[in-house]
Amino acid sequence: MPKNDQNPDIFKDLTETFMSMNLPLSHMLHDGDGFSLSNLKDLFTELPFQSIVFRPNYFTMLFVKDAYADYTTDDITFKMEPGTIFFTNPGHFRSFVWFEITDVYLIAFSESFLKKNITGDVFQEFPFLVTETVNPRTLK
Repeated sequence: MPKNDQNPDIFKDLTETFMSMNLPLSHMLHDGDGFSLSNLKDLFTELPFQSIVFRPNYFTMLFVKDAYADYTTDDITFKMEPGTIFFTNPGHFRSFVWFEITDVYLIAFSESFLKKNITGDVFQEFPFLVTETVNPRTLK
């Protein structure tokens, strides 16, 4: 665990991240090759849950069907609420607090997973992968 916010742990995948926070791995679907899918309802059974500050070396897509949380990327905190879709890329400081979870899915994937499964220039084909922090989208 990080000693302070200026020296967070760096994780190569979601498995390492969850293990560092003593979260169960049994609910996670993963291919062992840089891709995983998690139903967060099964993960966070005691709420609220405050994460450590960490720096992931992977991409994430969060689909919030019915939940409430604060998700911090670098120095910006976003409200997660029902209907929110949020994408983050590697290298940014992260932390989160989940207050209520009924239905939330998290997809995580590495750059090597993308390059292995997509032909051509991944970042030219999908320019959003290299965007800086973007506000989450809430679908209503």
